[in-house]
Parts: sequence; structure tokens; C-alpha cells
Amino acid sequence: MLTNTLASVVVAQAIAHHQIPMKENLEQVMCLAEAIYHEARGKEEPLAGMYAVGLVVKNRVESESYPNTYCSVVHQPKQFSYRNAGQPETNLVSLYTPDADRLWWSVTAAIDVSNGKIEDFTEGSLHYVNFDKIRFKPNWLQRMNVVVKIGSHSFLKEKGE
Repeated sequence: MLTNTLASVVVAQAIAHHQIPMKENLEQVMCLAEAIYHEARGKEEPLAGMYAVGLVVKNRVESESYPNTYCSVVHQPKQFSYRNAGQPETNLVSLYTPDADRLWWSVTAAIDVSNGKIEDFTEGSLHYVNFDKIRFKPNWLQRMNVVVKIGSHSFLKEKGE
């Protein structure tokens, strides 16, 4: 597969930027970065939103209710909207026209989150939703409280947690 040179350079720079080594292997970090890039890529999404998406994935990895790796969580069917739309597994360096800044920050956020450098300001949230983009409210939303709203996403925990 031909890869996009810009995307490859951006990913390499983001990885090289970190002074400390990654605690997770590169494949796992890139799965997390993929989810962050696609789920928090809107122009209205601040950097904190990118970190929050990463924290939700990490919270799922640490939960007994979900698989225990970033790739397994990200690749679960019907869990993330960018994958629900029928988009195949994405290799970030194969992006045709990446948003270089967003890509750099996605990889940076993935490394920081997976290394445990970011305090969980989502308070253990396992879900998030953009209420402006959902056509109908799924039943599971009735069991949730909004913990924090960042950009266009609300980060959720089950009531009583």
C-alpha cells in the first residue's frame, strides 16, 4: 500500500517529540490515535476533546466490560461513529489528505493518554455523544449523566456511578 508522505512524517514527528518512551507498543498507540483523529477531528473540537476521547477509550480498556487493548476496543462493532459509517480500518499514514495539525495532536494525545500522563478529567466516562448529530436517542442514554461537555461532545457515566 502506498502511504502518504506527509502523514508518515507527521506521525514520525509526533512520536519523536516525546521525551519518554511509549508504554504501549506502536500498533496499540496508533489504534488509539486513529480513534482520536476520527472521533474528535471537527474544527469545533478543542485539544481537550481529543484527550477526552482518548481517555474514554483508555477507560474502556481498563473496564472489565470491554476488551483489554486499545485496538480491540476501537475495533469493536458499533462503538465508534467513524467505524459505524462503514469506514474500513484506517492506517493513519495512508490518509490521502490528512489534517496535519490534527494528526500530530491525535498521535501526541494517544501517547500521553496511554502513558498515563493525563489525569482523567472525564471522571471515568465510558461513553460520549454529540447530541447535535444523533437522529434518535438510543435507550442506553436514559441511564447516563453528562459528566463534562467539551466541544460538541458530552462525556457520560451511568447514573449512580
